[in-house]
Amino acid sequence: MNLIPSLLRLKHQIPVKWMMSLVMLYALLWSAVDWLHKPQTLPIKHVRVKGELKHVSYQQITDTLSLLVQTGYFSMNTRAIVNALENLEWVQKASIRRIWPDTIALNLIEQQPLVVWNKKHLLNDEGQIFSPVLNDNLLKKPHLNGSDGQNQSVLQTYLTINKEVADIGVSITRLTLGGGHLFYQMVFESKWGIKTQFPW
Repeated sequence: MNLIPSLLRLKHQIPVKWMMSLVMLYALLWSAVDWLHKPQTLPIKHVRVKGELKHVSYQQITDTLSLLVQTGYFSMNTRAIVNALENLEWVQKASIRRIWPDTIALNLIEQQPLVVWNKKHLLNDEGQIFSPVLNDNLLKKPHLNGSDGQNQSVLQTYLTINKEVADIGVSITRLTLGGGHLFYQMVFESKWGIKTQFPW
Protein backbone atom coordinates (compact mmCIF):
# COMPACT_ATOMS: atom_id res chain seq x y z
CA MET A 1 0.00 0.00 0.00
CA ASN A 2 3.02 2.31 0.53
CA LEU A 3 4.32 1.53 -2.99
CA ILE A 4 2.32 4.18 -4.87
CA PRO A 5 3.43 7.18 -2.73
CA SER A 6 7.05 6.00 -3.01
CA LEU A 7 6.83 5.86 -6.80
CA LEU A 8 5.30 9.34 -6.91
CA ARG A 9 8.11 10.73 -4.75
CA LEU A 10 10.71 9.07 -7.02
CA LYS A 11 9.03 10.54 -10.11
CA HIS A 12 9.45 14.04 -8.73
CA GLN A 13 13.02 13.48 -7.49
CA ILE A 14 14.50 12.31 -10.81
CA PRO A 15 14.04 15.66 -12.69
CA VAL A 16 15.49 17.56 -9.73
CA LYS A 17 18.60 15.37 -9.72
CA TRP A 18 19.02 15.83 -13.47
CA MET A 19 18.68 19.58 -13.14
CA MET A 20 21.27 19.70 -10.37
CA SER A 21 23.64 17.62 -12.46
CA LEU A 22 23.21 19.91 -15.47
CA VAL A 23 23.80 23.00 -13.32
CA MET A 24 27.00 21.50 -11.91
CA LEU A 25 28.19 20.48 -15.38
CA TYR A 26 27.53 23.97 -16.74
CA ALA A 27 29.42 25.51 -13.82
CA LEU A 28 32.40 23.24 -14.44
CA LEU A 29 32.43 24.04 -18.16
CA TRP A 30 32.18 27.77 -17.51
CA SER A 31 35.05 27.59 -15.03
CA ALA A 32 37.16 25.63 -17.53
CA VAL A 33 36.51 28.10 -20.35
CA ASP A 34 37.19 31.05 -18.05
CA TRP A 35 40.49 29.47 -16.95
CA LEU A 36 41.58 28.77 -20.53
CA HIS A 37 41.00 32.40 -21.55
CA LYS A 38 43.03 33.91 -18.74
CA PRO A 39 46.32 35.47 -19.98
CA GLN A 40 48.24 33.49 -17.37
CA THR A 41 47.03 30.16 -18.79
CA LEU A 42 49.53 28.61 -21.24
CA PRO A 43 51.43 31.88 -21.87
CA ILE A 44 53.01 32.48 -25.28
CA LYS A 45 56.75 31.88 -25.01
CA HIS A 46 57.89 31.66 -28.62
CA VAL A 47 57.16 33.63 -31.81
CA ARG A 48 58.30 32.27 -35.17
CA VAL A 49 58.51 34.54 -38.20
CA LYS A 50 58.43 33.24 -41.76
CA GLY A 51 58.85 35.27 -44.93
CA GLU A 52 61.49 36.90 -47.11
CA LEU A 53 62.00 40.12 -45.21
CA LYS A 54 64.11 42.83 -46.82
CA HIS A 55 62.53 45.96 -45.40
CA VAL A 56 60.82 44.78 -42.20
CA SER A 57 63.21 44.20 -39.30
CA TYR A 58 62.72 41.72 -36.49
CA GLN A 59 63.01 44.64 -34.10
CA GLN A 60 59.99 46.27 -35.74
CA ILE A 61 58.03 43.05 -35.33
CA THR A 62 59.09 42.75 -31.70
CA ASP A 63 58.13 46.36 -30.93
CA THR A 64 54.78 45.96 -32.69
CA LEU A 65 53.81 42.76 -30.91
CA SER A 66 55.46 43.23 -27.51
CA LEU A 67 52.17 43.86 -25.70
CA LEU A 68 49.89 41.77 -27.90
CA VAL A 69 51.75 38.50 -27.28
CA GLN A 70 51.93 38.90 -23.52
CA THR A 71 48.92 36.66 -23.20
CA GLY A 72 47.82 33.04 -23.16
CA TYR A 73 47.47 30.49 -25.94
CA PHE A 74 43.67 30.71 -25.97
CA SER A 75 43.21 34.33 -24.90
CA MET A 76 45.41 35.69 -27.70
CA ASN A 77 43.67 38.14 -30.05
CA THR A 78 44.86 36.91 -33.45
CA ARG A 79 42.95 39.59 -35.40
CA ALA A 80 44.63 42.37 -33.40
CA ILE A 81 48.04 40.86 -34.11
CA VAL A 82 47.38 40.57 -37.85
CA ASN A 83 46.05 44.15 -38.01
CA ALA A 84 49.08 45.49 -36.14
CA LEU A 85 51.47 43.75 -38.53
CA GLU A 86 49.60 44.85 -41.65
CA ASN A 87 49.76 48.45 -40.42
CA LEU A 88 53.53 48.34 -40.92
CA GLU A 89 54.25 50.15 -44.19
CA TRP A 90 56.24 47.33 -45.75
CA VAL A 91 53.86 44.50 -44.84
CA GLN A 92 51.30 43.67 -47.54
CA LYS A 93 49.76 40.63 -45.86
CA ALA A 94 50.16 38.84 -42.53
CA SER A 95 48.79 35.57 -41.21
CA ILE A 96 49.11 33.76 -37.89
CA ARG A 97 48.64 30.26 -36.52
CA ARG A 98 48.92 28.73 -33.09
CA ILE A 99 51.35 25.88 -32.36
CA TRP A 100 50.59 23.94 -29.21
CA PRO A 101 51.25 24.70 -26.43
CA ASP A 102 53.12 28.03 -26.29
CA THR A 103 54.09 29.18 -29.79
CA ILE A 104 52.67 31.36 -32.56
CA ALA A 105 53.91 31.31 -36.13
CA LEU A 106 53.73 34.45 -38.25
CA ASN A 107 53.88 34.52 -42.03
CA LEU A 108 54.63 37.93 -43.55
CA ILE A 109 54.50 38.97 -47.19
CA GLU A 110 56.33 42.20 -47.90
CA GLN A 111 55.23 44.86 -50.32
CA GLN A 112 56.91 44.58 -53.72
CA PRO A 113 57.58 48.15 -54.88
CA LEU A 114 57.08 48.51 -58.61
CA VAL A 115 57.08 52.27 -59.28
CA VAL A 116 57.17 55.62 -57.52
CA TRP A 117 53.78 57.34 -57.40
CA ASN A 118 53.52 61.15 -57.39
CA LYS A 119 57.10 61.49 -56.14
CA LYS A 120 56.34 60.49 -52.53
CA HIS A 121 54.57 57.10 -52.57
CA LEU A 122 55.13 53.65 -54.02
CA LEU A 123 52.81 51.32 -55.93
CA ASN A 124 52.96 47.56 -55.62
CA ASP A 125 52.15 45.17 -58.46
CA GLU A 126 48.42 45.49 -57.67
CA GLY A 127 48.51 49.28 -57.92
CA GLN A 128 48.07 49.73 -54.17
CA ILE A 129 49.67 52.79 -52.59
CA PHE A 130 52.03 52.52 -49.65
CA SER A 131 54.27 55.21 -48.22
CA PRO A 132 57.55 54.18 -46.65
CA VAL A 133 60.60 56.43 -46.46
CA LEU A 134 61.96 56.72 -50.00
CA ASN A 135 65.70 56.17 -50.24
CA ASP A 136 67.90 56.68 -53.32
CA ASN A 137 67.44 53.12 -54.56
CA LEU A 138 63.67 53.37 -54.45
CA LEU A 139 63.71 56.72 -56.21
CA LYS A 140 65.51 55.09 -59.14
CA LYS A 141 62.36 53.16 -59.99
CA PRO A 142 60.06 54.44 -62.77
CA HIS A 143 57.97 57.44 -61.79
CA LEU A 144 54.24 57.58 -62.45
CA ASN A 145 52.07 60.61 -61.81
CA GLY A 146 48.33 61.19 -61.75
CA SER A 147 45.40 62.39 -59.69
CA ASP A 148 43.97 60.67 -56.63
CA GLY A 149 42.24 57.43 -57.53
CA GLN A 150 44.09 57.02 -60.84
CA ASN A 151 46.95 54.94 -59.46
CA GLN A 152 45.69 51.59 -60.74
CA SER A 153 44.69 52.79 -64.21
CA VAL A 154 47.98 54.66 -64.71
CA LEU A 155 49.93 51.61 -63.56
CA GLN A 156 48.03 49.40 -65.98
CA THR A 157 48.82 51.79 -68.85
CA TYR A 158 52.47 51.78 -67.83
CA LEU A 159 52.61 47.97 -67.75
CA THR A 160 50.88 47.65 -71.13
CA ILE A 161 53.09 50.16 -72.95
CA ASN A 162 56.26 48.95 -71.23
CA LYS A 163 55.55 45.42 -72.42
CA GLU A 164 55.07 46.59 -76.01
CA VAL A 165 58.34 48.54 -76.17
CA ALA A 166 60.46 46.00 -74.29
CA ASP A 167 61.13 44.06 -77.49
CA ILE A 168 63.05 47.00 -78.93
CA GLY A 169 65.15 47.47 -75.82
CA VAL A 170 63.23 50.46 -74.45
CA SER A 171 61.51 51.01 -71.10
CA ILE A 172 59.41 53.79 -69.58
CA THR A 173 61.12 55.76 -66.85
CA ARG A 174 58.40 58.38 -66.35
CA LEU A 175 54.69 58.46 -67.20
CA THR A 176 52.29 61.28 -66.35
CA LEU A 177 48.57 61.41 -66.98
CA GLY A 178 47.86 64.81 -68.51
CA GLY A 179 45.13 67.19 -67.43
CA GLY A 180 41.57 66.22 -68.23
CA HIS A 181 42.51 62.55 -68.68
CA LEU A 182 43.28 63.35 -72.34
CA PHE A 183 46.88 62.30 -72.85
CA TYR A 184 49.99 60.82 -71.31
CA GLN A 185 53.45 62.29 -71.19
CA MET A 186 56.17 59.64 -71.23
CA VAL A 187 59.94 59.46 -70.96
CA PHE A 188 61.51 56.38 -72.56
CA GLU A 189 65.03 55.14 -71.94
CA SER A 190 66.85 52.68 -74.16
CA LYS A 191 69.23 50.01 -72.91
CA TRP A 192 72.04 52.27 -74.16
CA GLY A 193 70.94 55.05 -71.79
CA ILE A 194 69.34 57.30 -74.43
CA LYS A 195 66.23 59.12 -73.15
CA THR A 196 63.35 60.25 -75.34
CA GLN A 197 60.28 62.20 -74.27
CA PHE A 198 56.86 61.68 -75.86
CA PRO A 199 55.09 63.78 -76.96
CA TRP A 200 58.08 65.80 -78.10
